[in-house]
Amino acid sequence: DPCCAWMYRSLSAGIRDIWGNDIPPRSDISVARYLPSCGALHTGWYVTGTGPGMDSASAGRFVLVKPDGTELTDTSHAARSKIAKSRTVDSYRIVITRLSTGESATVSLKTEAFPDRFFELFRKVNTDPSVTKEEVAEFNTVKDAVRDNLVQKPDAGLFSIVKTS
Repeated sequence: DPCCAWMYRSLSAGIRDIWGNDIPPRSDISVARYLPSCGALHTGWYVTGTGPGMDSASAGRFVLVKPDGTELTDTSHAARSKIAKSRTVDSYRIVITRLSTGESATVSLKTEAFPDRFFELFRKVNTDPSVTKEEVAEFNTVKDAVRDNLVQKPDAGLFSIVKTS
């Protein structure tokens, strides 16, 4: 799943940028994410310890930010699906914060990670009942290319990281 790979790689890059080689306790990690996908949600829950059935005593913070900048508190599939259709390259970013110091980093996926027509095909496949088999096949090809980029490229080729204190 490209969304799992994106979230994992983004979190890893942000954690390294803020904590260096140290492994932070979950309780010191806050993540604001803009991508409403299941893969990003589940990966973030795992890393921050905020998922269903996890020990909330050691959990960090994990929120989904809607395109209008407000927090989406209902993480159900139906609620996330309403905002997923407006996905853009800007959706592929997180703000990770070290709660103990307030230090944070915004990790954004670079535009170059996406093949041409990725977002156009994403919207068409997910919202247009007239989508053709050929367009679905093309979308699967470009989606696989995004996944391959996320798995194979180094952080410097994928992410822009802006750190704030």
